[in-house]
Amino acid sequence: MMDQISREKWIASEIRGDLRLWLDPRQSHEYGAGIAELTALFATLQQDLNRVLRECVASQQVRCQDYWFLRFKVQVAVYNGQEARYHRHLDAVAGSNQTSRRKITAIYYANADWKPQDGGCLKLFLLDGEQKLIEPVANRLVVFSSPLLFHEVLPSHHFRAAVTCWFCT
Repeated sequence: MMDQISREKWIASEIRGDLRLWLDPRQSHEYGAGIAELTALFATLQQDLNRVLRECVASQQVRCQDYWFLRFKVQVAVYNGQEARYHRHLDAVAGSNQTSRRKITAIYYANADWKPQDGGCLKLFLLDGEQKLIEPVANRLVVFSSPLLFHEVLPSHHFRAAVTCWFCT
């Protein structure tokens, strides 16, 4: 999958230890069959989330009818294995034009042959104060609330890849 993505489109950052590339879901076929299939999965998840919301509104379990997931954004992130990490954060920050409309985060891991000594686990800070480690094994999908759940990527000792989708209102 990563071989098919042009190197000049990568974005480097001094704030976090990964390289990332934003993908246009409408042009996912340009990045290869794997990305196109994953984007189709995200589109199906978007439809399912909206269906569940409609059912909740109809049964009066949810009062806000403006909470529809109108679009989604997709990003590929790779960690080079040299202790790269991403410190504790929220994916949606109130008052930020770029992230405040994010409501649901879905992370797909593409790490064949991942082993515990490779590091790079996702650490979730649950609302009850507990912490949960998620291993970034291949074909795992993790879904959580963007504005509510703090999380971080622990230091990665081996190449680590993830495709993140944010469902936005």
